[in-house]
Amino acid sequence: MTVLNIGDLVVDCYGNEGIVLSTERRPSAAWLGEQSDERMRKAVGPWWNVLPLDGGAVIVPDDLGRFVRRATIDDFLQLIDAQQNEHAGQVTAIELLRNLRRKKIARGITKRD
Repeated sequence: MTVLNIGDLVVDCYGNEGIVLSTERRPSAAWLGEQSDERMRKAVGPWWNVLPLDGGAVIVPDDLGRFVRRATIDDFLQLIDAQQNEHAGQVTAIELLRNLRRKKIARGITKRD
């Protein structure tokens, strides 16, 4: 089983690269029932909010996401440039950086003096 993390560059089940932004609750049974890909309906999770490098947002179950590597600054900048407008790019950047900071704090990692 894959174990994805915030800040990972991943490929979803449709071949799209994106950066993991945050955890996501399991979608509703109604939403899952509407999915044409049976793998999505059967996915166990956990589920992740992923921002594709070409813009937008998707939810990806852990079992259908493929880890590529930790996202680089170039990946991050590509993601920001792909957002619909400058404000959306700024909001995306802020949210991703906050989530990464929370993750580090939760793991007991602190910045160097």
